[in-house]
Amino acid sequence: MLRWAPFFCLAIAACSSHSTAQQPYVPPAGDRVSEQEDGACPTTPNQLRGTTPTGGACTEGADCAPVCCQCNNGTNRSWSAVHCSDKVCAGADDACTPASAADLAALCNAP
Repeated sequence: MLRWAPFFCLAIAACSSHSTAQQPYVPPAGDRVSEQEDGACPTTPNQLRGTTPTGGACTEGADCAPVCCQCNNGTNRSWSAVHCSDKVCAGADDACTPASAADLAALCNAP
């Protein structure tokens, strides 16, 4: 019976172990990216983690530091946005211009 003890212990350890490692961060793809949490700019963004300031060099939107954009339709909603335009992080005037009217409606209209 003692011959099986080491294997039994290993089997229990293998079955009871689980990974507590967090999933690796995968930046969002694209030049123009937005993120919203409960109708507002996230306090701690999940997707937009870039740190390159406006005017700095970028290869994609995720490189840029997010700016907080305000909806101007009376809903008091906002969203965070980035835009890597011609390999330069755009400022709020450009980054806060959604790619389409449908995108703007999704961000600014209350559910």
